[in-house]
Amino acid sequence: MAKLTEMIVGGGATPINGIEQFANAPVLHTDEENQVWLKAGNYSNDTTTYPDALTTVSGGNVNTASYITYGLVNMIDGSPTDIFVSKDGWKLYTISQSSRKIHEFQFEVQNDISTLFYTNRVTTLSTTQTSTPYAASFSDDLSKMYIAAYTKKRLVEYDLTTPGDITTATYSGNFIDTSTTINGPIGVHISHDGTKIYGTDNQSNFVRQFNLVTPYDTSTAVYSNKSFDMTQLASTQGSHMNEDESLLYGSSIANGYDRVYQYALSTHGDISTASYTGKTFSFLSQSGNIYGIALSKFGVKMFGVDSSTYRVYEWDLSEVAIGILEEGDLDPNTYVRIK
Repeated sequence: MAKLTEMIVGGGATPINGIEQFANAPVLHTDEENQVWLKAGNYSNDTTTYPDALTTVSGGNVNTASYITYGLVNMIDGSPTDIFVSKDGWKLYTISQSSRKIHEFQFEVQNDISTLFYTNRVTTLSTTQTSTPYAASFSDDLSKMYIAAYTKKRLVEYDLTTPGDITTATYSGNFIDTSTTINGPIGVHISHDGTKIYGTDNQSNFVRQFNLVTPYDTSTAVYSNKSFDMTQLASTQGSHMNEDESLLYGSSIANGYDRVYQYALSTHGDISTASYTGKTFSFLSQSGNIYGIALSKFGVKMFGVDSSTYRVYEWDLSEVAIGILEEGDLDPNTYVRIK
């Protein structure tokens, strides 16, 4: 990375490159090309004066994606159809519908695909619950896992007795029957508070929302009659929602539509309020076979898995992604570019 020079900045309301500064201001730096960087270890904790200081963050603009590198997951059984990256940026999971296996990987540096290594932890899902598991979503604390079971037409719930350790995953006995709502479940997302779960249908390009009366418990699921049609996609292959359910991403590989499209929910969590933002990104410079996609917290990084080459690609979205960081969100020695 280029040499960085610390900028002397004080508190107050003067924005720097669109980033509002707070009383306990983060330390910003400039490089030789006058790009602005934020050191992740610096954050504002003055929540009395600025109650939103720890949560005022924007991000995830796919229009700004720039390719970084890729990592290999070629030691897994079966072609990967989806990936999931943990909220804290330390773990990555691959899902294979052909082998019904979930493999666990870890980052040596948070969200840095070049440091990814295999933990030798794997679990095989039973055909009784999930004969063709296409996608997975985990609760923020990694104690719950949800699987989109394509052939069974189900969203299936699992417990991890040791959070994050995929070898401890067991079927909870609960699932959502999507046979009347989602004919081809190929994507799943559990909301950050466990009160909603979303399923993506690759046969109709619809994302449908279920409400959970008891958080994280799919036995209490009620279809909300809320849905959204991702009409830009030729055939949905992957989907992702960000951490506060304000942004939705859908990817497609059919007929040259090797792209990810970005949608915004005007009411966070309410899928019926989604609309196309006009923002899109083509994978074709790296791959024409991206299946599952994932974004890191704040949308700093985007990842996509190629089902044929077993590569997980990494793109940088950080130029519009960082506002004020919470302590521990990134390694303190990590710098994030701001434009």
